[in-house]
Amino acid sequence: MSTPSNTVPGSPLESQATAPAVITASRRMYWSVRRELWEHRSIYIAPLAAAAVSLLGFLTGLTLSARHRHEPLDTPYEFAAVLIMGTGF
Repeated sequence: MSTPSNTVPGSPLESQATAPAVITASRRMYWSVRRELWEHRSIYIAPLAAAAVSLLGFLTGLTLSARHRHEPLDTPYEFAAVLIMGTGF
């Protein structure tokens, strides 16, 4: 038992069927990628962290003196001392 509608046929209040919006495949892909990056931030944070660590290692290597870069080190202990302290024996 439903009550009859009081709207006049053809009036603007009558519900009109609208066609669903067409979303292109490229638009869907764009939003899917955006959503994945928003929900799983490690997708781009982990490579940035790895890049920062490698950049730090590169900059640490630049601090070695010219003497140590061209002179072969005799033992692994000398190499470790150069890396840690920045100077040789």
